This record gives sequence, structure tokens and C-alpha cells, in this order.
Amino acid sequence: MIMKKASFITILSILFSSIALVTLLYFLSIQHNYGKNNFIRMFPPHVTVTQRVMDLHSRDRYIAGGTSKYVYVVNPYDPLELYVADHTFTDTFSAHISIPPATELMMYGLHIEVDSPYVYMIEGLTSTVLRGSLSDLQLTPCIENPHISSSQAIPVSATSLVMRTYDRKLHQNILTKLTTDTSGRRYAPDILKKQVDGVFCTDGMLHYNANPPYVAYVYFYRNQFVVTDTSLNLLYSGNTIDTNSTAKIKPVEISSTGTTSMAAPPVYVNKTSCVSGNWLFVNSALKADNEARKQFSGQSVIDVYSAANGHYQFSFYLPDVEGHKVSSFRVFGNTLVALQSHYLIAYQLKFPDKFFRDRGLQSPAFPSLPVAGKAHSSAVPF
Repeated sequence: MIMKKASFITILSILFSSIALVTLLYFLSIQHNYGKNNFIRMFPPHVTVTQRVMDLHSRDRYIAGGTSKYVYVVNPYDPLELYVADHTFTDTFSAHISIPPATELMMYGLHIEVDSPYVYMIEGLTSTVLRGSLSDLQLTPCIENPHISSSQAIPVSATSLVMRTYDRKLHQNILTKLTTDTSGRRYAPDILKKQVDGVFCTDGMLHYNANPPYVAYVYFYRNQFVVTDTSLNLLYSGNTIDTNSTAKIKPVEISSTGTTSMAAPPVYVNKTSCVSGNWLFVNSALKADNEARKQFSGQSVIDVYSAANGHYQFSFYLPDVEGHKVSSFRVFGNTLVALQSHYLIAYQLKFPDKFFRDRGLQSPAFPSLPVAGKAHSSAVPF
């Protein structure tokens, strides 16, 4: 009986010690975000104006794309249903995406991307891409390569796809381009730079901009991003304004499964990002030295960089909504649309010319986007 009691106390002690250790590591990572990080930000006055807020009643959504008039939202658990709203959220409906009956896809691994006038469906396991018009949402296969899988992929033309995949020889993530023409596949193993394990240390966000055409990749755990042309030729490597040049991660290999996991919570540098025209928008996880902790903790800060050369331009805030921060966002013309928990929020971007003139900078100008017509189907408001 004494032995059983001693064993129970030992197990209990190990359990509480484990919980305490994880809690300590979490607060240390949070403290790093709020501590002195040796950089400052520039804030023009009155950059954003909240336009509309819509309750989607579900957190499991992502922004698939948009035009100068509409934004398109998808539920990953129901990827064939496209939710559509104009920028004022007064015209809202849903439309069904149709794919050929014989098409075999991993339905829970599908990603929808809207690049007007087209809508794309991407299945990463077999690198299959289906494409159709926004006017009828009838999708047919346009790219397929069952011998390669991807963890992220974006269409860069009607016949080509840029994706992030794992190279077993190099033991790291790389960027690759697939096409349907004779060029086939292009490897770009030198774009993403390995620091620790090649997987978590190169984790990040892949973006494509149509006008001007370029591909951008923003790392999660270090102050770096890269910009290439659509053939994956490196244009330049850039740095965000903080000083975290090395990914602060602790990967550990799980021998029983042969997989790699995190031994401690990673320190995020860049939480989410997007591109629009000549501008790169990055939601930073780190407080600048000229920001008050209370101000920073109650909002999401967006840093803006020139996509032409990677130079930092300015920053602005998006306020928390009922305590919820920005989880993802896109910029369409002068409209920024953000997901904050189950809320979809449209902000109007306004940049005072005097702020930029005083600093010898050019006031941001965003490209006009094509207006897509409604995707006609059995439209159901949401």
C-alpha cells in the first residue's frame, strides 16, 4: 500500500512538473514578444477606418481571395461552398463549386484560391489543381503530378503552380514550380535557407502577386522574407525591422513515429502576412521599443514594406475585437479584410500624404482590381 502511494505521489509530481515547465516556457516566449527588441516603428495617424463587421458564427474559415468588389471566404471542412460578400457586407450569398464526378481528391486537404476571373482548387497530396471561372464555378483539372506533394501551393498562372515541398536529399523545405507545358518542373533549392532542422526553421507563408508579378515567402520564426519572380529566380532577400535573425525553435525527433515535433513553444516573429501590388504587409508578433505594452497587447500591428526592394515603410494597428486578434488578412485595393476569430471585418485604408512628404517617402498607391460578377448558383445569404 505504501509502495502504491509512493508511486502515485511520484506520478503526480512528474505531472505537475511537466505542466509547470510548459507554462514557464510559454510565458518566457510571451515575455520575449513584449520585451525590449531593439527596433522602433513609424505610425502615420488615422490609417484605418472600420467599415463593417460580420459574424460568421465559425472560426474555421479562411480568406480565399477577392476583387475590388467582393471577398471570398471558405470553410476548410466544406471547401466546395464559396461564401461571398461585397466589401460593405450588405450583399452576401454562398455559391457551390462543381468538380467532375470522377475526380478523386482528398477533400479535407483542399485549398481554394481566388484570382479573378478564376477560382482554383488545390490538393497538395498529389499536387492536383482544378481551375474554373468565377462566373459559373465549374472546375476542371489543369495541373496534376501524383509523384510530389506540397505543404503550401499557389497558382501563378493558368498553367503553373508554385509550391513548398520537402526535399528528402537536402532534408529541408524547398520551393518548386510545376507547369503543364514542356518545362515540367523547376526546383529552387537555394531560396529557403536552412538554419536548424530544415522544416520548422523554414516554415512560413507563401504569397503571389499578379500585378506586378512576383512570389514572396515570409518566415514565421525569423526576421526574413524572400521575393522571387514567377520562375523562382531570386530577386532579393529582405529583413523585417526586428532583430531576430535566427529561428528560436527546439525541434525534437519522435523515434516511435519517425516524425519531428516542437520540444517548446516557438517564438513567432511574423504571425501572418499578405501582398498587394508593390506592398508587403506583415503582422508582427514583436513589440517595438517605442510602443507601450498595453497599446501593443490590445491590437495587431501591421508593418508595411516595399515589395520592390524590401525597405520598411510604416506601421499601423488593427484593434482587437472582443479580445480577438487578427488571424489572417488580405488587402484589396484600399480595403483590408481581416478574420478575427469568427468575425470578418472590413477596414478602409487611408494614408495622409503629409506624413510621407515630411519623410521623403511616396504615399502608398494600391492597384485597381478587376470587378468579378456574382458566381451564379443557388445563392443563399449567410
